[in-house]
Amino acid sequence: LMASSLETGLSSFLLSVINAVLYIMLIFIVMSTLGVSMGAFIAALSAAGLAIALALQDSLSNLASGILILVNKPFVEGDYIKIGSEEGTVKTVKIFTTQIETYDKKLITIPNKSIVNGNVINYTTSPLRRVDLTFCVAFGTKQDDVKNVVKEKFKETKFGVKSPHLFIGVNKY
Repeated sequence: LMASSLETGLSSFLLSVINAVLYIMLIFIVMSTLGVSMGAFIAALSAAGLAIALALQDSLSNLASGILILVNKPFVEGDYIKIGSEEGTVKTVKIFTTQIETYDKKLITIPNKSIVNGNVINYTTSPLRRVDLTFCVAFGTKQDDVKNVVKEKFKETKFGVKSPHLFIGVNKY
């Protein structure tokens, strides 16, 4: 699994699950070989499993959501995303949480359940991004003068593209 193309977090989680299942199978085999009644042991294990599942309901929801994120890949590490009111670059995607770094270098940890249940905007998937800029100018300034200055400055930048065409409009006076 470590050599496969699976996400690192998903492969380490699968290895942990396989390891736990194998240990449980080993305990069953050893106990049945020693002559211990397996019916009572399975009933006790089931009751304990139910109690643990109810106690860890939110964690299990985050776990299932983490697996969905790792399998579906709505974003990967390095993408610039927005989740709810938080936005930034994805630093790590783990089984229970996802960490994003904001433009001002704050590290935000978001539970995966919130990500799967909410809207995710991935800005990195498209090579182009629309940017809206608002300028305040003095009252009485001619609109054409402002538009011409903005067009010239836009042409000077390396980020400008020829298509789609630049749109400059007046929002309010």
